[in-house]
Amino acid sequence: MKNIRNITDDLIYIGCSDRKLSLFESVYPVKEGVNYNSYLLKDDKTVLFDGVDKACDIQFYENLE
Repeated sequence: MKNIRNITDDLIYIGCSDRKLSLFESVYPVKEGVNYNSYLLKDDKTVLFDGVDKACDIQFYENLE
C-alpha cells in the first residue's frame, strides 16, 4: 500500500507506520507503534531524508518507486 503525500511540489513524504512495535529503541513503550518519517526532495539533486526500519521496508520501497 503506497503512502505518499506531497508536502510541496519538490518535497514528498514517503514514510510508513509500524503499528506492531511495542518498544521504541527497545526501551520506551509505545502503545500505537511508531511512524518513520522519511522524505524525498526532488530538486537539482535528489535527496532522501531518513530511511525506515526493516519492518517497513516493502512499503518504503513501494513509496520510493
